[in-house]
Amino acid sequence: MNKKSKILVSGILLGLLLVLASRNVQAATASPSIKKVNNVCVGFAAGGGTRLVGQYEFSGSWYQFSKNGDVEYGQQKGANGNWYLFNRSSGKMMYGQQKDAGHWYLFNRKSGIMTYGLVKDTNGKNYYFNPTSGVMMYGKQSLNGNDYYFSSTSGALEKTVVLPKYNWHYDATEGADSGHASDVHFPQFIYLTSKKAGTRTYSSNDVYYAYNDTAFNFNVQLQADAKSADYANEQARLAWSNTQNKETLAVANAKAKVTADQTKINEATALVHQANVDVTADEQHNLDITSDAKLLSQYQSALTSAQNTYNTGNIAYQKSVSSLNTLNNQGTDYVHLSYTVTLTNSNKTATVKFVETTRKNGSNTVKNISRSVTLYVK
Repeated sequence: MNKKSKILVSGILLGLLLVLASRNVQAATASPSIKKVNNVCVGFAAGGGTRLVGQYEFSGSWYQFSKNGDVEYGQQKGANGNWYLFNRSSGKMMYGQQKDAGHWYLFNRKSGIMTYGLVKDTNGKNYYFNPTSGVMMYGKQSLNGNDYYFSSTSGALEKTVVLPKYNWHYDATEGADSGHASDVHFPQFIYLTSKKAGTRTYSSNDVYYAYNDTAFNFNVQLQADAKSADYANEQARLAWSNTQNKETLAVANAKAKVTADQTKINEATALVHQANVDVTADEQHNLDITSDAKLLSQYQSALTSAQNTYNTGNIAYQKSVSSLNTLNNQGTDYVHLSYTVTLTNSNKTATVKFVETTRKNGSNTVKNISRSVTLYVK
């Protein structure tokens, strides 16, 4: 290769190197980056012009950027509504148990999301983090009716005291008086045996006697409310039934009278017809019609009277039928008793709210009754 050829090849190679170098520079500036602007770390999208907003990953670490593109630090709420912790120096997302502003927290070891409630960490130990703030809790904590004890130093669960379940209740019905048990419902609270088992039979054992005695007295009160409603139900149904029987009899009597009045009309009509025949015969034979005419007049008066009596009786009959139909369409009067049970004060206090519905003449009236007691296993 002569000197001119060597110079030509060297020029081509130098050109290729410059092109490759230019491409590497472009690739370097084509990725998102974090730069300082006025001494504030700011995230920029590829190309360096648009500021980043939200969470982005850089070199294996996640960051969160404000609406202005600034790197955010400390506890921050993400766009998904969850809370995260970003290192207060570097801005990197933190994971696992972290101490921040004097309190310990747990952040999901994969997503970084703040954790709440009773959680088993990767070390196999259980911890409790405040359901609202996420702060690690210590000492005695009451959860779902049970007592949990967490270390005063590490926060790890040390022991659990499971109380026997109480304030169980079941539905009962009362129909001794009315005979309609489905109309009156009331709750009864289960008693505890000495071995923490539930029973519907009163137990005066030495372990839970205080709870059982309180439950017994409350049950008696609730049953008394039910018996009162059931008695009122009996009286309402009985009164309605008596009214129905009375109106049914009234319809039967009115119908019988209308039938009898119709018979009298038929009889008077026949007599009028016969009297007309007699008067006509007298006239044809030039006989004196005075006697037969007088009878005709009497029979006509009797027919008019029978028709008037029938009309009056038929009106009364139609009214009694309408009254009975209205009564039957409205249905029987009754008293219904329903209830709801609400447990408050960590399930220690039971409140029974009765709704007593009285139906009379097709209309309902409602009365609310509230009973409350503290049933607590000590």
